Amino acid sequence: YYKQSHSSPLDIGQTFSELYKEWAWSSGRDQFPEELFEEDYPPDIYLKYKVAEYFEDLTPDSISGIEPEEHRSELESLQKIRPHSIVTTNYDPLIELLFPDYEPIVGQSILRSSHASFGELFKIHGCSSEPGSIVITRDDYDEFVEKKKYLSAKLLTYFAEHPLLFIGYSATDPNIRAILSDIDEILSAGGDLVPNIYLMQWD
Repeated sequence: YYKQSHSSPLDIGQTFSELYKEWAWSSGRDQFPEELFEEDYPPDIYLKYKVAEYFEDLTPDSISGIEPEEHRSELESLQKIRPHSIVTTNYDPLIELLFPDYEPIVGQSILRSSHASFGELFKIHGCSSEPGSIVITRDDYDEFVEKKKYLSAKLLTYFAEHPLLFIGYSATDPNIRAILSDIDEILSAGGDLVPNIYLMQWD
């Protein structure tokens, strides 16, 4: 069905959203909290609820619950970096375990937040703690694109004043590329590279 009906991976979430809604309102109703049928939720909430549930179940309660042990030592080393702020597209709450003193700012609430001097965690694609915030469907990405200029402006002060390090990310996500394009347009001069941006890639 996917290969016949869609041309982009971004449309997979849209298709799943429709199918999960059909399932939720038929044989799968007992798989969702009753409130999702009583309130005025958008049709994609059923897919997002299940995605959030998956990541919440997957994430351990503490770093000590992470296996194998060498992963724990790597995460403990990461904690020692103490970045000024963190920007992530991950839905899961693992980063909150690593940096418990940082304030999570989820999804569109970034646009309404006032910057702290240190310790903000921007979850720009939403978080499993707030299923409705998750960016996963074509409509979500389209809405993100409409508002990305505001997000880029919010993040610009961080990118201008602090080194930016990408860890475990190839920067191929279209939303990330769009934000970087905005930053490049503002900060680079005469086609030069934007200073202080680094990409750590797995060899």
